[in-house]
Amino acid sequence: MEKICAVCGSVFSVPPCREKTAKTCSMACKGKLWTKERTGALPQMKCHVCGKPFSFYPAHSERRKTCSRECAWKLGGFSSGKSGADNSNWKGGESKHSRGYLYRRVAGKYVFEHRLVMEEWMREEAPNHKFLIDVGGEKCLRKEIHVHHVDEDKENNGRKNLLACTCRSHQLMHHGKPPIHGDVWPEPNSK
Repeated sequence: MEKICAVCGSVFSVPPCREKTAKTCSMACKGKLWTKERTGALPQMKCHVCGKPFSFYPAHSERRKTCSRECAWKLGGFSSGKSGADNSNWKGGESKHSRGYLYRRVAGKYVFEHRLVMEEWMREEAPNHKFLIDVGGEKCLRKEIHVHHVDEDKENNGRKNLLACTCRSHQLMHHGKPPIHGDVWPEPNSK
C-alpha cells in the first residue's frame, strides 16, 4: 500500500495492516508531526526571567516558572535557589545512585565512590598498571574497567572489598567463578 507523508509529501509504502495508522515516511518526519500536532495543545506560559513564551505539562504548572535551565539559575537556581552547602538538601557532596551505589561530588560532578577509591589505591600501589590511563597528568581508571564489590554490598567501598577488573572477569565473579588471571587488580590471592 502506498501513502503520502503528511510532513514532507514523499510517497512511501506500508503493509496493509498499517494503512489507516501510518502518516509519515520516517522517524524524522514522525517527530516533526508529533511536535506540530502538540503545538498549542499544551498550556502556554511566560518565562519569569526573559519573558519568552513556553509550553509545559499541566502537572508542572505549580513549580514551572522559567523556559530553560539558564533562566532557572538566573531566577535563583532549582528548588530553594541555593547550591552546595547553602542548600537545605545538601548531603555533604555525597549522594546515592538509584541502583544503590554511592556517589561523591568531585570537581563539580558526581562520580561513583568505588571508582574513586580504586583510582586512589592504584595510584599509590600500581601507578603503571594497564587499567590506568593518563588524563591531564593524572592517572585515572579506564572507563571500560569495572570495580567489583567482593561482598556485593554496593555501599562497602573499603579497599579490602574492591577489585578492579575487566568486564569478562566481573561477569565470571558474579557467577561464582574465579576471574581470569591478569584481568583483575589486585589479584585475589595477593591481597
